[in-house]
Amino acid sequence: MKKLALVMSLFLILVISNSFAQENPAEDLYRMGQELLNGGQYKEALEYFNRSLEIAPDDVMVLNDKGVALYFLNRYREAIEILQRVLELDPEYTTAYYNLGTIYLEIEDYPQAEKHLLEALERQRDNGDAHYNLGLVYLNSGDYYKALVHFQEAFRLSQNLNALNNSGNCYYYLGFWELAEEMYQKVLDQDPSYFYAYYNLGNAYAEQGELQKAEALYKKAIDLDPEYTDAYNALGNLYYTQEKYPQALETYQKTVTLDPFYISGWLNLGNTYYEMGYLYRSIDAYEKLLELNPNDHQVLTYIGINYIDLGRYHTAIEKLQEALHIRPDYAPAFFNLGNAYFNINDLSSAVAMYEKVLAIDPEYLLARYNLANCYFQMEKYPEAISEYQKAIELDPDNPEIHYQLGLTYIKQGAMEEAEKQIKILTALDPKLAQKLRQEIESRGRSDSTL
Repeated sequence: MKKLALVMSLFLILVISNSFAQENPAEDLYRMGQELLNGGQYKEALEYFNRSLEIAPDDVMVLNDKGVALYFLNRYREAIEILQRVLELDPEYTTAYYNLGTIYLEIEDYPQAEKHLLEALERQRDNGDAHYNLGLVYLNSGDYYKALVHFQEAFRLSQNLNALNNSGNCYYYLGFWELAEEMYQKVLDQDPSYFYAYYNLGNAYAEQGELQKAEALYKKAIDLDPEYTDAYNALGNLYYTQEKYPQALETYQKTVTLDPFYISGWLNLGNTYYEMGYLYRSIDAYEKLLELNPNDHQVLTYIGINYIDLGRYHTAIEKLQEALHIRPDYAPAFFNLGNAYFNINDLSSAVAMYEKVLAIDPEYLLARYNLANCYFQMEKYPEAISEYQKAIELDPDNPEIHYQLGLTYIKQGAMEEAEKQIKILTALDPKLAQKLRQEIESRGRSDSTL
């Protein structure tokens, strides 16, 4: 499934104090800190909160807002410690539970986020923001039914369109396409400029195969936000699945131009170049991705495949070995390493690689087939026959495997068994059946000459 626009819009709750003593330095400092915090001057606000706390170190309102300032400065662990201190001083301080839950959500510690947001709701059931953030916790954790309950409650309490959009996302992930579409459409009825909903609605139509509608919706999202990289990427995916590679290429290029750190964009760009036969450009795109994520074993494998296609087998082997250094149990890397060794006629190494694939995944059909081909090339016909037979168990109607098995029987002189494969091939692929018949006849002529 495509990535949806969740629309986080997290925020923490400040404690607004309107009653200040006329001559109270701690409260005066706190008030100035609040003004700076509300104005987005978080570092300066923090300085005033610290000065206030030097005078009144246990003031929970100042401590709470200091936690908020630290949050906006991305100093999450310090913010958590401060807010935990608030709850030590006042275990019923609802705002601190909410703020802690929101910070844990931000750092993707979902169990702690759930715990603190539920504590906040125990004390304030009509806190729409807490319901919304708890919905995000469950959505990101994959518990879509629970998420839906809280998003619906958040919308009921605050008419938050983000909550309505994410209700649609819950239905989307649950496979209830019509309900998802209904939610997104309700968002757009209330705010026709809400581009996330156009994008999500496009995803819903794409999942159902309504590609023209999806394309129009992605383009609408892009019209509303010309820098919406997710929409460009999704539009590219739409073209890619239809094998409209030039259009896909254009949209993926736009994606990475807008956001050079967009990992999926570089991956998709590399895949598209590969499908179009631009192998060196494909490698360049994958290399860009590796700059962002050097330990991506899958991308290293893709680069190895490109080098195999270019006939640069030793370079391919190096890249595939790098992939396996990162992920020692990655079957596709072993498989393509086997292919590289096969192409340089190092058949014993190819056999070893295919055997490693099959130790990881015994149903990896191509590895089984290629292993049989190695044995055939090595003239180890009994081993080849055994592997072809196992491959046929995985794919009984594959004519190529039946042909190779029949050819191996001919090499071994087992003409009766070869005839059985011809009979099977007559139903599956008459041309291959005729070709195998010619091999038998050729073998017969050769024997007569001897």
